[in-house]
Amino acid sequence: MTFEQYWHSLVDRAERKRETLAGAEATFFRLSCIYGECMVDGIQAYFDRRYADYDADMEALQAHGFNDLVQGFHESRTILFGEKTLSAEICDESKIPPEMEPTIDIIYRRMIPRFEALADYRDQFGLQAGFYNTIE
Repeated sequence: MTFEQYWHSLVDRAERKRETLAGAEATFFRLSCIYGECMVDGIQAYFDRRYADYDADMEALQAHGFNDLVQGFHESRTILFGEKTLSAEICDESKIPPEMEPTIDIIYRRMIPRFEALADYRDQFGLQAGFYNTIE
């Protein structure tokens, strides 16, 4: 099975079938979502779409040695939302004041190389777990 085949199957199971993922699969899915949300649409989109998973996402990043990404997310969160509890209304990307974008963009650009390292790590994690046998 290729990475793409496995990923599409996993998304189907997690999102459409609402299967509860556990263990290495849950970690793989979480790391993939963090990477995907941020690299496709940026930090603001991450908060808009994954606010409910923030604490668990940060724990997973820490557990896998990505403390610098945790720091970048925390810095962004503080700038965007202060100490407020994350919620759909607070994290709505359309409500983020445009004047915050340049500051968040600086943080995001600093994080991009580490997001790329996260993708590499995730790919190797999936190979070692036997989820797929090739990355295409």
